[in-house]
Amino acid sequence: MDIDSSYFEEVVSNINKEDIAIMALLHSNGAVDPIYAIKTLNIREQTQMSKSSLNLILNRLKFASLINSINSTSKYSIYLTEFGKAALHIKTNGGMTL
Repeated sequence: MDIDSSYFEEVVSNINKEDIAIMALLHSNGAVDPIYAIKTLNIREQTQMSKSSLNLILNRLKFASLINSINSTSKYSIYLTEFGKAALHIKTNGGMTL
């Protein structure tokens, strides 16, 4: 096992249920590419989370490179990265096979 996979395993092991819920929401809405990113306002409406709680989760996921954001003048949108898709698969299907 190399340092990259060890780091990824550590990141995945620290994902909590709120993180998984947001990542699953992105995945189920097809937000897996910058083109299909979802506005954070839509995420808040679907999850009924407070702005501060959602921002905390999004910042944590973004810092871990599990999600990414698009900032434009008209919207702030989020999508799931390849690392995020892999992490979601691992957490929802069990096992740490890379």
